[in-house]
Amino acid sequence: IKKKEIREFNVGDKINTRAFVVQAFDLRFFNANLETGKKLTEEEIAKGISGEKRGILNIVIDDGTENIRAVLFQDMVKKIGLTEYENEELMKTQKENLLGKELVFGGNVRINSYFNNPELIVDSVEEIKIGRASCRERV
Repeated sequence: IKKKEIREFNVGDKINTRAFVVQAFDLRFFNANLETGKKLTEEEIAKGISGEKRGILNIVIDDGTENIRAVLFQDMVKKIGLTEYENEELMKTQKENLLGKELVFGGNVRINSYFNNPELIVDSVEEIKIGRASCRERV
């Protein structure tokens, strides 16, 4: 995993970057196949394969060099702080609280087939850890 600035991202990179959340879109949901975790196909639904409601969140992150759309799936959505799927007002507040938050994002850079531009598929989110030097009192 390479620590990179967003302007240095290349499709296929597995990266870590420190960036601010500058935009958060509405949380969307899809029914996922319990075995694969992927969206249920019409064929799977017709076969009676059971699914589970999962969240997907698109955000835009910026590190001062560039910005990129980042995609977070179920576990990462919860880790970033969106947990109240059933309470619309609380979800809206949680989403607004993301704006301006600085985090370390990890994941894979790929091309979004719909927009034909790079995006980050997030597989880790970490709070910024600011070290604190120990101080000794002078006697």
